[in-house]
Amino acid sequence: MWRLAGRAGRIKRFLLGRPGATRAARAYRAAAAVCLIAALGLLAFSAYSVANQGPTQKKLARGVVFDQPLLAAAATSEPTAPPSPSPASATGTPTASPSATPSSPPTSAPEPPSPTPAPSQAGIVRLKIAAINVDAPISVKGVDGRGVMEDPNSWNDVVWYNFSGRPGFGSGNNAVFAGHVDYIRHGPAVFWDLSKLKPGDAVDVVLGDGTDYTYRVTSMAVYGANDAPVDAIIGPTSTESVTLITCNGTFAAGEYNNRLVVRAERLSNAPLPDQVTPRG
Repeated sequence: MWRLAGRAGRIKRFLLGRPGATRAARAYRAAAAVCLIAALGLLAFSAYSVANQGPTQKKLARGVVFDQPLLAAAATSEPTAPPSPSPASATGTPTASPSATPSSPPTSAPEPPSPTPAPSQAGIVRLKIAAINVDAPISVKGVDGRGVMEDPNSWNDVVWYNFSGRPGFGSGNNAVFAGHVDYIRHGPAVFWDLSKLKPGDAVDVVLGDGTDYTYRVTSMAVYGANDAPVDAIIGPTSTESVTLITCNGTFAAGEYNNRLVVRAERLSNAPLPDQVTPRG
Protein backbone atom coordinates (compact mmCIF):
# COMPACT_ATOMS: atom_id res chain seq x y z
CA MET A 1 0.00 0.00 0.00
CA TRP A 2 2.79 2.41 0.98
CA ARG A 3 4.63 1.48 -2.23
CA LEU A 4 1.59 2.41 -4.40
CA ALA A 5 1.22 5.70 -2.53
CA GLY A 6 4.90 6.45 -3.19
CA ARG A 7 4.50 5.81 -6.92
CA ALA A 8 1.42 8.03 -7.06
CA GLY A 9 3.42 10.81 -5.37
CA ARG A 10 6.23 10.53 -7.90
CA ILE A 11 3.76 10.69 -10.82
CA LYS A 12 2.12 13.75 -9.27
CA ARG A 13 5.48 15.48 -8.85
CA PHE A 14 6.36 14.59 -12.46
CA LEU A 15 3.15 16.12 -13.76
CA LEU A 16 2.85 19.17 -11.46
CA GLY A 17 6.40 19.76 -10.26
CA ARG A 18 7.68 20.01 -6.70
CA PRO A 19 5.57 21.56 -3.94
CA GLY A 20 5.84 25.30 -3.92
CA ALA A 21 6.06 25.64 -7.71
CA THR A 22 3.96 28.43 -9.22
CA ARG A 23 0.62 27.64 -10.84
CA ALA A 24 1.95 28.64 -14.29
CA ALA A 25 4.95 26.33 -13.91
CA ARG A 26 2.71 23.47 -12.86
CA ALA A 27 0.40 24.04 -15.85
CA TYR A 28 3.33 24.15 -18.25
CA ARG A 29 4.83 20.96 -16.81
CA ALA A 30 1.47 19.16 -17.00
CA ALA A 31 1.01 20.15 -20.64
CA ALA A 32 4.51 18.93 -21.49
CA ALA A 33 3.83 15.62 -19.77
CA VAL A 34 0.56 15.15 -21.68
CA CYS A 35 2.35 15.80 -25.00
CA LEU A 36 5.05 13.30 -24.10
CA ILE A 37 2.50 10.63 -23.22
CA ALA A 38 0.61 11.27 -26.49
CA ALA A 39 3.82 11.00 -28.53
CA LEU A 40 4.72 7.70 -26.87
CA GLY A 41 1.24 6.39 -27.60
CA LEU A 42 1.50 7.38 -31.26
CA LEU A 43 4.88 5.64 -31.60
CA ALA A 44 3.46 2.49 -30.04
CA PHE A 45 0.46 2.52 -32.42
CA SER A 46 2.73 3.00 -35.45
CA ALA A 47 4.93 0.09 -34.41
CA TYR A 48 1.84 -2.12 -33.99
CA SER A 49 0.50 -1.13 -37.42
CA VAL A 50 3.79 -1.95 -39.16
CA ALA A 51 4.03 -5.30 -37.43
CA ASN A 52 0.46 -6.30 -38.32
CA GLN A 53 -0.11 -4.82 -41.78
CA GLY A 54 -1.47 -7.05 -44.51
CA PRO A 55 -0.08 -7.52 -48.03
CA THR A 56 0.33 -4.27 -49.95
CA GLN A 57 -0.70 -3.72 -53.56
CA LYS A 58 2.20 -3.10 -55.89
CA LYS A 59 2.43 0.19 -57.70
CA LEU A 60 1.24 -0.27 -61.27
CA ALA A 61 3.08 1.36 -64.14
CA ARG A 62 1.79 2.22 -67.59
CA GLY A 63 4.21 -0.10 -69.34
CA VAL A 64 4.62 -0.38 -73.10
CA VAL A 65 3.48 -2.63 -75.94
CA PHE A 66 6.87 -3.63 -77.37
CA ASP A 67 9.79 -1.40 -76.46
CA GLN A 68 11.72 -2.06 -79.66
CA PRO A 69 11.66 -0.34 -83.07
CA LEU A 70 9.64 -1.93 -85.85
CA LEU A 71 11.02 -2.73 -89.25
CA ALA A 72 10.39 0.09 -91.70
CA ALA A 73 8.18 -2.12 -93.87
CA ALA A 74 5.97 -3.07 -90.92
CA ALA A 75 5.52 0.51 -89.78
CA THR A 76 4.49 1.78 -93.21
CA SER A 77 2.44 -1.10 -94.63
CA GLU A 78 -0.91 -0.30 -96.22
CA PRO A 79 -4.08 -2.40 -95.93
CA THR A 80 -4.43 -5.01 -98.65
CA ALA A 81 -7.54 -4.46 -100.74
CA PRO A 82 -9.69 -7.49 -101.60
CA PRO A 83 -9.48 -8.73 -105.23
CA SER A 84 -11.96 -7.15 -107.64
CA PRO A 85 -14.46 -9.47 -109.34
CA SER A 86 -13.80 -10.24 -113.03
CA PRO A 87 -15.87 -8.07 -115.39
CA ALA A 88 -18.77 -9.77 -117.12
CA SER A 89 -18.61 -10.49 -120.85
CA ALA A 90 -19.87 -7.75 -123.16
CA THR A 91 -22.47 -10.10 -124.62
CA GLY A 92 -24.89 -12.19 -122.67
CA THR A 93 -24.12 -15.40 -124.64
CA PRO A 94 -20.87 -17.09 -125.71
CA THR A 95 -19.78 -16.85 -129.37
CA ALA A 96 -20.27 -20.08 -131.30
CA SER A 97 -17.26 -21.35 -133.24
CA PRO A 98 -17.77 -22.24 -136.92
CA SER A 99 -18.37 -25.94 -137.60
CA ALA A 100 -18.88 -28.10 -140.69
CA THR A 101 -21.75 -29.91 -139.06
CA PRO A 102 -24.92 -28.41 -137.61
CA SER A 103 -24.53 -27.54 -133.94
CA SER A 104 -27.02 -27.76 -131.12
CA PRO A 105 -28.98 -24.62 -130.30
CA PRO A 106 -26.95 -22.38 -127.96
CA THR A 107 -27.90 -22.50 -124.32
CA SER A 108 -28.22 -19.43 -122.15
CA ALA A 109 -25.07 -18.36 -120.25
CA PRO A 110 -25.02 -18.84 -116.45
CA GLU A 111 -25.66 -15.79 -114.30
CA PRO A 112 -22.42 -14.07 -113.24
CA PRO A 113 -21.72 -14.22 -109.47
CA SER A 114 -22.73 -11.26 -107.38
CA PRO A 115 -19.84 -8.83 -106.88
CA THR A 116 -18.17 -8.87 -103.45
CA PRO A 117 -19.28 -5.83 -101.42
CA ALA A 118 -16.54 -3.27 -101.03
CA PRO A 119 -15.13 -3.10 -97.47
CA SER A 120 -16.25 -0.19 -95.36
CA GLN A 121 -13.90 2.78 -95.17
CA ALA A 122 -15.47 4.01 -91.91
CA GLY A 123 -13.25 4.46 -88.90
CA ILE A 124 -12.94 1.85 -86.17
CA VAL A 125 -14.84 3.00 -83.08
CA ARG A 126 -15.19 0.05 -80.65
CA LEU A 127 -13.79 -3.37 -79.79
CA LYS A 128 -16.15 -5.86 -78.14
CA ILE A 129 -15.25 -9.20 -76.54
CA ALA A 130 -18.38 -10.55 -74.87
CA ALA A 131 -16.62 -13.49 -73.17
CA ILE A 132 -14.60 -11.12 -70.93
CA ASN A 133 -17.02 -8.16 -70.84
CA VAL A 134 -14.94 -5.83 -72.98
CA ASP A 135 -16.72 -3.00 -74.79
CA ALA A 136 -14.03 -0.39 -75.30
CA PRO A 137 -13.54 2.79 -77.33
CA ILE A 138 -10.78 2.84 -79.93
CA SER A 139 -7.92 5.30 -80.13
CA VAL A 140 -5.75 5.36 -83.26
CA LYS A 141 -1.98 5.31 -82.79
CA GLY A 142 1.17 4.61 -84.76
CA VAL A 143 4.86 4.65 -83.84
CA ASP A 144 6.86 7.30 -82.03
CA GLY A 145 10.07 9.00 -83.18
CA ARG A 146 12.09 5.89 -82.32
CA GLY A 147 9.82 3.64 -84.37
CA VAL A 148 8.30 2.10 -81.22
CA MET A 149 4.58 1.30 -81.02
CA GLU A 150 2.74 3.95 -79.01
CA ASP A 151 0.88 3.11 -75.78
CA PRO A 152 -2.88 3.31 -75.16
CA ASN A 153 -4.11 6.55 -73.61
CA SER A 154 -5.48 5.13 -70.37
CA TRP A 155 -6.83 2.02 -68.62
CA ASN A 156 -10.09 1.77 -70.55
CA ASP A 157 -9.23 2.41 -74.23
CA VAL A 158 -7.89 0.04 -76.88
CA VAL A 159 -5.40 1.16 -79.54
CA TRP A 160 -5.70 0.24 -83.20
CA TYR A 161 -2.38 0.78 -85.00
CA ASN A 162 -2.79 2.63 -88.27
CA PHE A 163 0.17 0.86 -89.89
CA SER A 164 -1.57 -2.52 -89.50
CA GLY A 165 -4.35 -4.12 -91.54
CA ARG A 166 -7.93 -2.94 -91.71
CA PRO A 167 -10.93 -5.04 -90.66
CA GLY A 168 -13.04 -6.17 -93.59
CA PHE A 169 -10.27 -5.92 -96.20
CA GLY A 170 -9.74 -9.68 -96.53
CA SER A 171 -6.68 -11.90 -96.71
CA GLY A 172 -3.36 -10.29 -95.84
CA ASN A 173 -4.91 -7.86 -93.38
CA ASN A 174 -3.94 -8.24 -89.74
CA ALA A 175 -5.55 -5.49 -87.65
CA VAL A 176 -3.42 -5.02 -84.53
CA PHE A 177 -4.90 -3.80 -81.23
CA ALA A 178 -3.35 -3.26 -77.79
CA GLY A 179 -4.66 -2.47 -74.30
CA HIS A 180 -3.33 -2.29 -70.75
CA VAL A 181 -3.73 -5.22 -68.37
CA ASP A 182 -3.63 -2.89 -65.35
CA TYR A 183 -2.98 0.78 -64.75
CA ILE A 184 -1.32 2.97 -62.14
CA ARG A 185 -3.68 4.32 -59.45
CA HIS A 186 -6.55 2.33 -60.98
CA GLY A 187 -5.86 -1.42 -60.94
CA PRO A 188 -7.34 -3.88 -63.50
CA ALA A 189 -7.58 -2.38 -66.99
CA VAL A 190 -9.39 -3.19 -70.24
CA PHE A 191 -7.42 -6.36 -71.09
CA TRP A 192 -7.21 -7.68 -67.51
CA ASP A 193 -9.02 -10.92 -68.49
CA LEU A 194 -7.54 -11.36 -71.99
CA SER A 195 -5.73 -14.54 -70.88
CA LYS A 196 -9.11 -16.14 -70.10
CA LEU A 197 -10.21 -16.26 -73.75
CA LYS A 198 -10.94 -19.69 -75.22
CA PRO A 199 -10.95 -21.09 -78.77
CA GLY A 200 -13.86 -19.78 -80.75
CA ASP A 201 -14.61 -16.79 -78.48
CA ALA A 202 -15.91 -13.89 -80.54
CA VAL A 203 -14.06 -10.61 -81.07
CA ASP A 204 -16.16 -7.88 -82.71
CA VAL A 205 -14.74 -4.80 -84.39
CA VAL A 206 -17.35 -2.07 -84.84
CA LEU A 207 -16.97 0.75 -87.38
CA GLY A 208 -18.43 4.21 -87.33
CA ASP A 209 -21.11 3.37 -89.90
CA GLY A 210 -22.40 0.45 -87.82
CA THR A 211 -20.51 -2.27 -89.71
CA ASP A 212 -19.59 -5.11 -87.35
CA TYR A 213 -16.87 -7.62 -88.30
CA THR A 214 -16.72 -10.79 -86.17
CA TYR A 215 -13.57 -12.84 -85.55
CA ARG A 216 -12.98 -16.06 -83.59
CA VAL A 217 -10.01 -16.74 -81.31
CA THR A 218 -7.61 -19.25 -82.86
CA SER A 219 -4.34 -18.94 -80.91
CA MET A 220 -2.72 -17.49 -77.81
CA ALA A 221 1.00 -17.03 -77.12
CA VAL A 222 3.27 -15.48 -74.48
CA TYR A 223 6.54 -13.84 -75.57
CA GLY A 224 9.35 -12.10 -73.74
CA ALA A 225 8.97 -8.33 -73.97
CA ASN A 226 12.53 -7.87 -75.23
CA ASP A 227 12.79 -10.77 -77.67
CA ALA A 228 9.30 -11.16 -79.13
CA PRO A 229 9.08 -11.60 -82.93
CA VAL A 230 7.32 -8.26 -83.24
CA ASP A 231 7.30 -8.02 -87.02
CA ALA A 232 5.80 -11.51 -87.33
CA ILE A 233 3.16 -10.66 -84.70
CA ILE A 234 2.00 -7.46 -86.37
CA GLY A 235 2.73 -8.42 -89.99
CA PRO A 236 0.30 -9.61 -92.71
CA THR A 237 -1.57 -12.89 -92.22
CA SER A 238 -2.81 -15.43 -94.75
CA THR A 239 -6.38 -14.97 -93.53
CA GLU A 240 -8.01 -11.76 -92.35
CA SER A 241 -7.18 -11.51 -88.65
CA VAL A 242 -7.07 -9.33 -85.58
CA THR A 243 -4.18 -9.47 -83.09
CA LEU A 244 -4.69 -8.40 -79.46
CA ILE A 245 -1.65 -7.51 -77.30
CA THR A 246 -1.29 -6.82 -73.58
CA CYS A 247 1.27 -7.17 -70.76
CA ASN A 248 1.86 -10.47 -68.97
CA GLY A 249 4.27 -12.16 -66.62
CA THR A 250 6.16 -10.62 -63.68
CA PHE A 251 6.00 -6.94 -62.76
CA ALA A 252 9.38 -5.49 -61.78
CA ALA A 253 11.28 -2.22 -62.24
CA GLY A 254 8.17 -0.48 -63.57
CA GLU A 255 7.13 -2.95 -66.29
CA TYR A 256 6.08 -6.50 -67.12
CA ASN A 257 8.59 -8.94 -68.57
CA ASN A 258 6.23 -10.68 -71.02
CA ARG A 259 3.55 -9.90 -73.60
CA LEU A 260 0.37 -11.90 -74.21
CA VAL A 261 -0.67 -12.11 -77.88
CA VAL A 262 -4.11 -13.39 -78.96
CA ARG A 263 -4.90 -14.03 -82.63
CA ALA A 264 -8.45 -14.25 -84.00
CA GLU A 265 -9.57 -14.92 -87.59
CA ARG A 266 -12.55 -13.59 -89.49
CA LEU A 267 -15.54 -15.84 -88.89
CA SER A 268 -16.10 -16.66 -92.59
CA ASN A 269 -12.45 -17.53 -93.20
CA ALA A 270 -11.80 -20.61 -91.07
CA PRO A 271 -13.57 -23.29 -89.02
CA LEU A 272 -13.39 -23.03 -85.26
CA PRO A 273 -10.19 -24.53 -83.80
CA ASP A 274 -10.15 -27.45 -81.38
CA GLN A 275 -7.80 -25.78 -78.94
CA VAL A 276 -5.61 -22.78 -78.33
CA THR A 277 -1.94 -23.75 -78.35
CA PRO A 278 0.30 -21.44 -76.27
CA ARG A 279 3.72 -20.78 -77.76
CA GLY A 280 6.87 -19.26 -76.39
